[in-house]
Amino acid sequence: MTAAAVETRVRARRGRGLRSPLWQRRLANFRANRRGWWAFWIFTALFVVTLGAELLANDRPIFVWYDGGLYFPMFA
Repeated sequence: MTAAAVETRVRARRGRGLRSPLWQRRLANFRANRRGWWAFWIFTALFVVTLGAELLANDRPIFVWYDGGLYFPMFA
């Protein structure tokens, strides 16, 4: 097999990605499992909410109005 043929086969495999029939079947099976599908979205939402937790539960303030000026000690 020539190098060009190998490269063509590798490109063909990379290009399919999420559109492959196998991936589509797996996704359909996962969506059919309603409890798993809802759990996925609940955990995703919780993860997104917790991304901002460091801003709320921090030992340094986000901003301070001091002596007529606005300072951001968290980012300095």
